[in-house]
Amino acid sequence: MNTKDFIKLVAVKSKIESNTVEKVLNAVTESITDLLTRGISPIYINGFGSFGYRISEERAARNPRTGEVVMVPPTCYAYFRPADQLKLALKEKSIITDNVKQASQNLVSQDNFDDEDDLDENNAIEDYNDQAVFQRKNDYTPFYPPKRIKSSMPVGVL
Repeated sequence: MNTKDFIKLVAVKSKIESNTVEKVLNAVTESITDLLTRGISPIYINGFGSFGYRISEERAARNPRTGEVVMVPPTCYAYFRPADQLKLALKEKSIITDNVKQASQNLVSQDNFDDEDDLDENNAIEDYNDQAVFQRKNDYTPFYPPKRIKSSMPVGVL
């Protein structure tokens, strides 16, 4: 969901014009950014979560090409910590479990199948993927390739 879709959703739910909702959203994000840049942290929004910043300490790192030790300066980064109410709401109304339930119900319904060939696993996966609401790459479980197995045979020996 992008910003325009979010503004439309809030406008419909709150019965306020989308121009007003956009102005309020911009004011909220600018205010949070301004407060964080002035060093005011954390910013609590009851029932939703807190916004804040952290400063990482200076640390030693190693240049992978040369092996030289380099000091990495401290950096400031923002974070969001969800409130318990938000965590509970997400746990109770899980997007993933709802999609799996909906897909399995659609797969079981008889009007979904024209013949016995439709019952195979590939069609089941396609039906699930068609009904999934995930729109960002980060919503999917990442694929980690298998680790490389080191050969016990020395290099150059046949």
